[in-house]
Amino acid sequence: MRETGWRYLRVAIEIAEVRDGVPVSFRKTVAVVRSRGADDLVVESEGVTILIDSLSANFFAGAGEVLDWKGTADGRAGFTFRSPQDG
Repeated sequence: MRETGWRYLRVAIEIAEVRDGVPVSFRKTVAVVRSRGADDLVVESEGVTILIDSLSANFFAGAGEVLDWKGTADGRAGFTFRSPQDG
């Protein structure tokens, strides 16, 4: 990742839907980025630097969610979020 200039993994909460000017649903996103923001929370895990902006960190705080990489038998793979409520 660093050899190509992409240095960080950014995890964020984004507004998915707005009704009458009010956010009513959100989505979790994961992206590979080149730079970090001044207010980013930085987490190191298994050699990867993960960035979480301060607003998103408030949503994740105390949620106990785990970001994981999952692969399937048919060759598909990607990041997933697991919550303690998922069992």
